[in-house]
Amino acid sequence: MGILDALVPDAEVVYRAEIQFRDSISAGRPSSTDVIQAWIRSKAGVTDEIEIVNMMKRTYIDTHPDMTSDEIYKIHDMPFEEFKKLSEQVAADMNLQVFLRVGVDDALCIESRQVKSMLREAMSIQFSRMGPTAAKKGWGPSRKGAESFFRERVFVDPTFIPLTDENGNKLTMPTEVIQWIGHPKGIHGENLSTLQLVEVCHRAKLSFDVRVAKNAVEDLSEKNWAYLWHAAQENGLGAKRSQGFGRFDLVKWSRV
Repeated sequence: MGILDALVPDAEVVYRAEIQFRDSISAGRPSSTDVIQAWIRSKAGVTDEIEIVNMMKRTYIDTHPDMTSDEIYKIHDMPFEEFKKLSEQVAADMNLQVFLRVGVDDALCIESRQVKSMLREAMSIQFSRMGPTAAKKGWGPSRKGAESFFRERVFVDPTFIPLTDENGNKLTMPTEVIQWIGHPKGIHGENLSTLQLVEVCHRAKLSFDVRVAKNAVEDLSEKNWAYLWHAAQENGLGAKRSQGFGRFDLVKWSRV
């Protein structure tokens, strides 16, 4: 908060929002080798060393589809200590997509910029080349375009928004890690196949504030916000939205 903000308490209006994902939100942040190895060794609470190594072996085999039967048997029969040395190579070979982790409790978070980008996209979808009403062709006193007007007058807090369960408890581990096969284009236009491991959270919630500049409140009416949230809900938030991830329902929207 700036030192002069107390002089202009009416400079903006604040809305409290809460959304709940209908199914799953997907992570999209490439992981470091250290995070991958930590996931391999913890496996959401697995502590038995033998079970961890067996899981690592299965992961290694799954991420090496070109292995021969003899090579697979060799992995299965590999001694405990020898295979532990292979974990670094497993980590290097896996492409794990993770959530941002913040704070001493490593809470899984979405950044406010992602939420603002989602809302700005919804603004463009609903009001591109349109004004806030049929009679008004531009946004704000200077009659700006919809997206520019929104970008300059709407802000989302906090910077890091923790994912929570349905009871409001911060999530520190994903619900599961799924295998995802992608088909990107190579540098010469050739078709490629990639195997990713992706963290996902089921039925998670996000709570955050949306701050709206005073001179934008009239144009961003309750009905226009309804249009924005309708588009945002269906297009979703997070990674892999084209595959159905990240769709949600707005469950709370109130002026603070």
